[in-house]
Amino acid sequence: MAAIDDLIAQIEDKALRERLRMETNRITKEKKFGLVFEDHLPELTPIYSAQVRKHSKVGMRGGPLTDLWRVLSVRDGEAHCRNIGSGETRKIPVDDLVVVRQFGEPIFPALAPVDKVQNGPDDAPWHTLIEADNYHALQLLEYLYAGKVDCIYIDPPYNSGARDWKYNNDYVDANDAWRHSKWLAMMQRRLRLAKRLLNPKDSVLIVTFDEKEYLRLGLLLEQIFPDANIQMVTSAINATGTIRVNEFTRVNEYLFFVLIGESRISPDTVNEANSEVPWNLLQRREMPSRRGGPKPGPDQFYPIYIDLEAGKLRKIGEPIPTGVVRSTAPSIKGCLTLFPLKPDGTEMTWGLNPGSLKKLHDKGFVKVTKNTRRGSQGYSVYYLTSGKVKALEDGLAEIVGKNPDGSVRARYIEGQKAIPTTMWMRDSHNAQSHGTKIDI
Repeated sequence: MAAIDDLIAQIEDKALRERLRMETNRITKEKKFGLVFEDHLPELTPIYSAQVRKHSKVGMRGGPLTDLWRVLSVRDGEAHCRNIGSGETRKIPVDDLVVVRQFGEPIFPALAPVDKVQNGPDDAPWHTLIEADNYHALQLLEYLYAGKVDCIYIDPPYNSGARDWKYNNDYVDANDAWRHSKWLAMMQRRLRLAKRLLNPKDSVLIVTFDEKEYLRLGLLLEQIFPDANIQMVTSAINATGTIRVNEFTRVNEYLFFVLIGESRISPDTVNEANSEVPWNLLQRREMPSRRGGPKPGPDQFYPIYIDLEAGKLRKIGEPIPTGVVRSTAPSIKGCLTLFPLKPDGTEMTWGLNPGSLKKLHDKGFVKVTKNTRRGSQGYSVYYLTSGKVKALEDGLAEIVGKNPDGSVRARYIEGQKAIPTTMWMRDSHNAQSHGTKIDI
């Protein structure tokens, strides 16, 4: 329950109690603007090492932590307890109980070494695995590492209503009117600790999530990290998708990257060694690049003549000024006069002016392919961008042959790197082949 629900439950006047519940239910259903949530956080943490004493708040070992008891007395290995909710009294063996703390109650965490595996010399870097409630683990780390951590990656519960949320398992579900507030309160406290740990000059926070809380999480991150560069990435995790009733089949999850201070994104391998150098479509597709639009130059609308018998580019025509109809372009016998047109007839532009395209064509860096899609003119033109031409000039790629139209076939000698895109299609992120099907 949220804090207001806790207080309402303590009202003895039944009529007043029900009236207040009706009013709070009405308030929670009203539209709110911005990130507004109840920051009450009824989290419970079992303290297995704590001794069960008189007045201790306890739960059953292996049972739901929300079923809380107060210890009235302890004698001969049994605890006389009263259930905090129902008032029932019972004698329970001490060994069946565990001390429970609510969020906000004093806890003094400490690390107890359990085991270690050494595969290198004593002076080599060590990895440490901490098994604990993540909030208290972060509290512990803050004593030594405040402002020193380079990267934090968190994979929080998605608040889907599933019964596997280990934190608020028994009261945050799909029917809880406060579920978003409780989730945000849980995240807010941990993110604030994470912020104190991260190096303010150069660090990154990475959070994975799905569509359940992405809107609220984004606002929360902006609120806690107002000076950071925050960006969302989509990652495909299951090609077949998760089927849901009357919903689109979900194939992806998301990652928020919070870049703090001078943190920068590093290039990643986009083309493996020995892979073919890809071609780019010469025709522009985005509407700002239409003829007469704000982006293209005035000389990027012109005819390209395709030899129908040879299936290759024969000539590059002259630009047609804006306002002059394309039918004024001369025709060449045996050639298709190709313009940058969308299937609906919208006049677009080419990605290069005639002079730049001719220079690339003379070097074999322009190719023509047949296009049989509906609405097409029968052919498409592709070219190698300046970055790919530079890779050939610098020896990072090599020409291995030529196509029938005289265009080159090229491959990368070494892997090519580039800044990653916001859409990831990576085998390592496949939740089946690299998740549920892994035999541990």
